[in-house]
Amino acid sequence: MFDAPHHQYCWPLRKCSFQDALRAFFQPIKSDDPRLDFYTIYKREATDYDVDYVKKYDEDLNTTLIFAGLFSAVSSAFVIDIYSKLQPDPNDQTVALLRAILLTLNSSAIPNEVPTVPTAPENPPGEIVTATALLFASLLISLLAAFIAMLGKQWLNRYLRHAGGSTIERCGDRQLKCDGLRKWPFHIFIESLPVMLQAALLLLACGLCRYMASINIPIAAVLIGLTSLGVLFYVGIIVTGAYSYACPFQTPAS
Repeated sequence: MFDAPHHQYCWPLRKCSFQDALRAFFQPIKSDDPRLDFYTIYKREATDYDVDYVKKYDEDLNTTLIFAGLFSAVSSAFVIDIYSKLQPDPNDQTVALLRAILLTLNSSAIPNEVPTVPTAPENPPGEIVTATALLFASLLISLLAAFIAMLGKQWLNRYLRHAGGSTIERCGDRQLKCDGLRKWPFHIFIESLPVMLQAALLLLACGLCRYMASINIPIAAVLIGLTSLGVLFYVGIIVTGAYSYACPFQTPAS
């Protein structure tokens, strides 16, 4: 009855153009019209396909939104802490001024020290700038992934909403949207979201490693080692997933 499985063709009954079918059947359908069976079968098959399709991507989008929200909250805490290092500490300027005033009023308070005017604050160290840039990039990528996931849920809701009218018009509206999903790579947008979050996680780890390297080398070595181990693990599952379709460790990059 079917030329191909319905998961490969949005038009599950025939390979011919749906527009041709519309032109052939674009007449009001009566209750005793034999064409009613045709559209009844189409509607049943299309509904089953749409329910499975939307359920699959809707669950992925919900997972993306939850992870992106938690990840953004965690990365924001690091961004706030490290961002403060980019600006000079006003307390240091205050201490320097008080020290200069003390030496001016009483030179014997601190022997062998000449009162000097505090110099202008220096630029932040390069490792702080690099770490902050990586953390901000990580945060923005996670927020962008959440934004696209929110749009994706709206796109799926629009796909399920069909225009009113006759049975033929509703079927035509549904088929037009389904053809649009195949013409415009909708699945690429949705399946790219996990990759974006993984990239954001890697940038966060790199930023923390860079920042910690300027403070404590042993701790930085531990972070770098764990980050490298995670990267090797991810590359390994990508290779195994691409090598064997039966491998359960499939990722969007496989």
